[in-house]
Amino acid sequence: MKGRKAQQHMETCWKQLEASKRRFERDCKEADRAQQYFEKMDADINVTKADVEKNRLAVVRCMAAAGGAIMPKHEQILILDPPNELKFRGPFTDVVTTNLKLRNPSERKVCFKVKTTAPRRYCVRPNAVQ
Repeated sequence: MKGRKAQQHMETCWKQLEASKRRFERDCKEADRAQQYFEKMDADINVTKADVEKNRLAVVRCMAAAGGAIMPKHEQILILDPPNELKFRGPFTDVVTTNLKLRNPSERKVCFKVKTTAPRRYCVRPNAVQ
């Protein structure tokens, strides 16, 4: 009788393990799809920064659901000045410009992209360099 109970317990554990494996694989696939969609949105100059950030957070959630098994492909290395946002000074009756300084503290080559939160109102040039 003990042998039969042990066998049933092992079968139950095996089924739970298989179900867990399927969930993990599904979560990994979902995280991969979210990462690909994020990269596509990030490459689109007509998508707002807020939309890209919202999608990035979805990628982070998917990665967490997959147990952190998938690492993000990009990390921030550039040092920005100013670090958070650009300020424009008027009068706004003509073209107004401001500067963003980028510094690469590493030895690696770095690509960058500047996006605006209002693409129809602000022109960013250059918007990307490789």
